[in-house]
Amino acid sequence: MKKRKKPPAASLTPRLRQVVRLASLGCTLRDIGAILDISPNTVDNHRTRAMRILGVDRTALLTRAAIKQRVSSLNDELTSSEKRKLHRGSKRK
Repeated sequence: MKKRKKPPAASLTPRLRQVVRLASLGCTLRDIGAILDISPNTVDNHRTRAMRILGVDRTALLTRAAIKQRVSSLNDELTSSEKRKLHRGSKRK
């Protein structure tokens, strides 16, 4: 009996899934950092790692992979909590 190969998205940690989802919604590194309360450099590291796991080399393809692998959906949008955190983060500048 053949073993089924796990889809790449199954290898993403919960934090990587959050970063991929937010990036697929069009959030910048700074936006994602404000929402998750981490630095933009850390967000970039997470995004790069997720891209490697998903087998993509461009951010635009990350969005496509996120939708295809059901990390995000076409109807997905920021939650009210994420919007509040983003708004709060923009006031700190």
